[in-house]
Amino acid sequence: MGNSDSKANFREQVEKLLNESVSFDDEDYWANLLVPNLSLEDIFEMISPNDVRKLRKEKQDNAVALFRRLIRCLRNTCLWARSAEDPPTETLAVTSTVLRMLTRLIPFMFEEKGDEFSNSLFWGPFVFDSDLPPEMAEVAEAEGQVGRQSLAAQLLHYLMRLLFLKKFSVNAPGVVLAAKEPLPQHKVDTRFVWQGGIGTAA
Repeated sequence: MGNSDSKANFREQVEKLLNESVSFDDEDYWANLLVPNLSLEDIFEMISPNDVRKLRKEKQDNAVALFRRLIRCLRNTCLWARSAEDPPTETLAVTSTVLRMLTRLIPFMFEEKGDEFSNSLFWGPFVFDSDLPPEMAEVAEAEGQVGRQSLAAQLLHYLMRLLFLKKFSVNAPGVVLAAKEPLPQHKVDTRFVWQGGIGTAA
């Protein structure tokens, strides 16, 4: 589990999210919330179901900012993996924290059938952030990741990408895809499978 200082700081940031107005552009705040050394147990302990309900019902602007930030983190990790040899280790660790937070948050965002806010947040049109570094912006444009798409569609897209991300979920030594090189779709690429099976030699 994460150390006590990290956990206390994380809970402090959660309290701010629940009780204050947090800007999407507040880089210091999000850097303090999205830290790399929190386990799933830590996050489940420090974000209660009632916290998520309060966020959904009373702090909707903060909820929008939070999910935009979480999905932007997933996007940046995937794009970084396509524009450089390997994402930094800390980036992958923060991505793990983001995935654990999504695991905690999403069930309670959708626990009330027909909730207008959650449906609008996840399924309404959403404009991609345009503040990408040049090397990542080129990859995003090549992959069609520019324009309007729902947060839910983005989330599903990046979760699928993370299933096959080198050094994160698959071991593919020596594999470097060029920025505009598409993943193989006409055959099974054994560099990106977890275990041999149909269509593979192993």
